[in-house]
Amino acid sequence: MVCLVTSSSQHPRAENAVKSILDFVEKTSPRVEVKVLRLNEAEIEKNVAILVKCILENKEGSNVFVDISGGPKGLVLTLYVACIITGVEDISLTLETTGERIKVPVLPNPFAGITEKQLQTLRYLPSTVTALSSRTRVSKVAALKLLQRLKERGLVTVRSGRYEVSPVGRLLLSLQEVG
Repeated sequence: MVCLVTSSSQHPRAENAVKSILDFVEKTSPRVEVKVLRLNEAEIEKNVAILVKCILENKEGSNVFVDISGGPKGLVLTLYVACIITGVEDISLTLETTGERIKVPVLPNPFAGITEKQLQTLRYLPSTVTALSSRTRVSKVAALKLLQRLKERGLVTVRSGRYEVSPVGRLLLSLQEVG
């Protein structure tokens, strides 16, 4: 399976690249399925969740190789984040200027070790410590500790005593919805 990621906003150069890849795969490996994902560049959290699901569906029993080349930068970044979350270890980048392929360092999955209680807490936000304590039926001290751990992981932010889900936290929740 080849999964080709491109923008939902069609651009002649990008469309020519998609057509060239489809033609190449058809001529060289006609049994290989090519799935073209057209993603809205502005929907980063949703795109990462879609790509994580696609990678996990195709990772089963096979190696996943990702080549991040060309295309809008938002989609490239989105694909990179999806690779981190799914544990892809072999990521390369082909430089547009020289055509050189370079290895990209892979970061650890930032969501490893997230508990169900932490996920449930994120779903209850935005909230104050007092309201969260009441809703989850735990002491204020326990609620505050839980929120502090989530804040340390970058999953929540605090504004005027009110805890809110951060962009990273929203990504985690989006992954839960897609999965």
